[in-house]
Amino acid sequence: MHALARQLFFGRLGELRDRALEDQIHRASCLHLLIAAIAAWNTIYLTEAFATLRRQGEEISETTIAHIAPLGWEHVNLIGKYQFAPQPGRSLENLRPLRMKERAEGEKTPQDAVN
Repeated sequence: MHALARQLFFGRLGELRDRALEDQIHRASCLHLLIAAIAAWNTIYLTEAFATLRRQGEEISETTIAHIAPLGWEHVNLIGKYQFAPQPGRSLENLRPLRMKERAEGEKTPQDAVN
């Protein structure tokens, strides 16, 4: 989580430079909100990715899933302005399609290897 916070906070070199305590608390709260938003978004998509893989016959143990943290940020554009305005009409039922890795010709699935 600290690595994600450092990436989000790079604009001020990772320092709270505000003099007023209230401003420091405000900036820290915004940082926590961004971390929570990224973790929530990743959790939704990881859940869908696991469900999709399982529907395709992949066996993913709950033990493995328990060790996967939703804190990755490589797919998130960290440069720019953040807007927190509510957008009506958004639904978690209408997600963007997953980017699935295509299998090379002749490559076996883990399910094929078991059989």
